[in-house]
Amino acid sequence: MRTEDDFSPDPRKITVRGGVIFNPWVNITASVIITAGLGWLTVWFWGLWREVIDAPAYEDQGLDIAGVLIGLVFAGLATIALFVVTIWLVVWWSKRIGKKRRV
Repeated sequence: MRTEDDFSPDPRKITVRGGVIFNPWVNITASVIITAGLGWLTVWFWGLWREVIDAPAYEDQGLDIAGVLIGLVFAGLATIALFVVTIWLVVWWSKRIGKKRRV
């Protein structure tokens, strides 16, 4: 019986297993693009937060500040998490590609 450690997709082909696409070009590119998009969203939330804080006082300003701060925190955490996943993905694929070259 094969375990997950035995699974080694061919990096030169697109392998689909369990509904997941395995190809270094597709996986790493998608991860980098999504990480950059979330990074841009975090910067946008930061600008929006600064804009709301610097605005003259108005009704519901506290609610706007809280809402933007929540968005900023979650977008920032998601960006950091996806950055870690991107690094893990590069390491995972480099191990698989190294195995294919040694064989």
